[in-house]
Amino acid sequence: MIFNSFVRLGLFFYREVGMNRSRFTAAMLGAALVCCGLCGCGPSTVGECLEQGAAAANSADWQRALKLASRGVRLAPDNVDALLLKAVAAWRCGKLEEALAAATRAADIDSGNFTARYTQGRIAMAMPGHRAEAVAALRAALKLRRGDRDTLIELCNLGAEENSPDTLGFLKLLAVDPEFAESPALYNQLGVEYLRRKDLTRAKRAFMTAWKLDKNDPVITYNIACFFDRYTASPRVAARLYGDYLRLTAGDAAAEPTRKVAAARLEVLGGAR
Repeated sequence: MIFNSFVRLGLFFYREVGMNRSRFTAAMLGAALVCCGLCGCGPSTVGECLEQGAAAANSADWQRALKLASRGVRLAPDNVDALLLKAVAAWRCGKLEEALAAATRAADIDSGNFTARYTQGRIAMAMPGHRAEAVAALRAALKLRRGDRDTLIELCNLGAEENSPDTLGFLKLLAVDPEFAESPALYNQLGVEYLRRKDLTRAKRAFMTAWKLDKNDPVITYNIACFFDRYTASPRVAARLYGDYLRLTAGDAAAEPTRKVAAARLEVLGGAR
């Protein structure tokens, strides 16, 4: 090939929306917090463990939260709330195997629990070799709460990394969310997915929309330059866009390999500027 492949934004939704950790933690602990009203219970009850564990988690004392959650699970091995608290606390303590085991157990006990499935998927995503499990859990979560934004975000991220043929479908579902009505990253990713399917008309439309929404994003600019260079008879447009990309990435050492490709193509197209 005369230039690099089209560039994905790479876990782009984390930049667009981000994973709101406090909101994520609150969602995981939502069910557990229901038990916080069990005042008067002795310190050896699962309710007391959940109450104190949730308080520790809200104070970011994850070691203590894990200790209390583990105690709660020992007292009530099938308590989904205790298992979810343990899963989140263990994850935040870097004990991913323990976290995934707790989340998976919670999901097995209550297969219709959205939070359990979503937690299982999120933790599995962070573990090499567990991508298939992550996808399965997140798909199950999406069935339980169709159109859920966070779940779709994670499925899109996983699909983009794995070049999954299902990514386009997830992106389309996310595109109807008002939050993403003007998301350049989303349209850039749609362009990549349409291009993989050789649907040049839709790919061009998506890349153009992304570029119009953010003409200062180097990845989006590079992609649309490549598209016009390779798939259209518009050398002048391609040359101008390559020039824009070089301007946007001036001084960016990480972009140097792609800058060399863009500069080489700009030199070839130079007479068309």
